Amino acid sequence: MAVLALSERCEQILKRLALPDLVVIPLRELEAAEPRLLSAKANRKSVEYYFTLSPWLIQSTLLAVPEASRATYLDSDLYFFHSPAALWQEIGSAPIAFVEHRFSPAYADKIGYGRFNVGWNTFDRTPVAQEALRWWAERCLEWCYDRIEGEKFADQGYLTQLARDFSGVHVLAYPGINLAEYNLDNLQLSLNAAGPSANGLPVIYWHMHCLFEQADGSYKTVLRPDLMQHPVIGWAYQHYVQRLQQLTAKLEGLGQPIDRGNARYPNA
Repeated sequence: MAVLALSERCEQILKRLALPDLVVIPLRELEAAEPRLLSAKANRKSVEYYFTLSPWLIQSTLLAVPEASRATYLDSDLYFFHSPAALWQEIGSAPIAFVEHRFSPAYADKIGYGRFNVGWNTFDRTPVAQEALRWWAERCLEWCYDRIEGEKFADQGYLTQLARDFSGVHVLAYPGINLAEYNLDNLQLSLNAAGPSANGLPVIYWHMHCLFEQADGSYKTVLRPDLMQHPVIGWAYQHYVQRLQQLTAKLEGLGQPIDRGNARYPNA
């Protein structure tokens, strides 16, 4: 696994933890390898710059982990309840894999944010995947803003065109992935000792959308109230918050105060 450390503090914490099989990519190294990123950094907001980095992080991960046959970008607000083995089986030899938002009817007007969610993006080393990845990286350098303009939105909107213009994109069909406010109405949810299920299959990962950490370390959700009252959804968010609090306490016990929001995670 490789992590892009967006601050020196984040880099220090990760290196001190010395987690096995973790490659830390400092932001300064990414910017040194591609100086044009600094020009983009100067003309967009911090969050827009972080969006800009997504395809560049995937490229850097493949360089940093030469034995990896592919790299998958993962957003930092994903929580995995189960192994993604079923997803790798589904992807098979496909060079590229994306996950759709799967907007429920009540959120159909959100399609302007893109067909795909940028939280999971797989690219292997085949020529078609690398060409597509370079195309995405160049587009993000040119324009990557937190607003909708035509088919563009941040780093995410470009995936719609990429899937249309490049061959080999597999759209993940497994139901228990990328669960978020905008698609929960589509799913039949249940809960057992092994965790949550969606449409009869174990939830692999939940996109913990609409959850915000407060300055005092507490958490606030702006999820629709009726969704939070659902026993499975409420349980999932409570479980996630408890896990975050446990990790925070562990780091602070090691003398490492949290540098909140300063990492983006790909999985090689």
